Amino acid sequence: MAKRVVIIGGVATGMKTASRLRRRDKDAEIIVLERGPQLSYGACGFPYFISGEVKNFNSFDHTPQGVARDSEFFRKVKGVDARVGCNVTAIDRAAKTVTYVENGAEKTLPYDVLVLGTGSTPVKLPLPNADAEGIHSFWFPWDVLAVDKELKERKVTDVVIIGAGFIGMELAEAMKNRGLNVSIVEMQDRLLPQMLDKEMADLLKRNIKNSGLNLHLGEKTVGFTVENGVVTGVETDKGIIPAQLVVVAVGVRPNVELAKAAGLEIGPTGCIAVNEYL
Repeated sequence: MAKRVVIIGGVATGMKTASRLRRRDKDAEIIVLERGPQLSYGACGFPYFISGEVKNFNSFDHTPQGVARDSEFFRKVKGVDARVGCNVTAIDRAAKTVTYVENGAEKTLPYDVLVLGTGSTPVKLPLPNADAEGIHSFWFPWDVLAVDKELKERKVTDVVIIGAGFIGMELAEAMKNRGLNVSIVEMQDRLLPQMLDKEMADLLKRNIKNSGLNLHLGEKTVGFTVENGVVTGVETDKGIIPAQLVVVAVGVRPNVELAKAAGLEIGPTGCIAVNEYL
């Protein structure tokens, strides 16, 4: 009997694993459970939709030929049973089953091999007014569409991006290319603080300043100014920066709740502990 491989998560890791496994094992039954509405989308290109370089948002989950990478595509082309709208709520390692909810109904699915590709969730700042209109994350497809909608429908001239990592920097460039006045707030004293040493960061800083972006390095965000429920500025420990739109890009946290509840080891970084083979 063919083994059944169940993969929790159907975006990057999950669908790549499913496709690679199919190439290596033509007989395995491969089932992917994705809680969201979309499979296998290319999140790295999201800033280019904001800048206008990518015109069609559907291109992020379509093939270059314009075919949607949906459940039907993966069934026909890859031989993978990929299901959306399936929220896994529990793993029973002893019984080798997963419990999930689909269309309001709770279901149980046995497995021979289980793969966790549950992704991560953007960090939210625990600050006053952090849920005001005009304050966004930039991680999921719906985040991107919400930001684009506000830029089109509201009178936005000043944008503040909190966080100078990859997402923050790429989005700052995209917003600048859209003709907006963009400020970057970073708590540490340099750009891309997790990737660059001070010498390389200083070179980048000079180029960024020449591009017209406003840098607020070594400033800690302490709150937001709001009027009628809508953000009007970002308050740091050095002052207030006007903004009609704010994007919080201060990192992500791995989704380890399922793994932790199932008794898997969580490493010192907060991720699922792995061995030398993963």
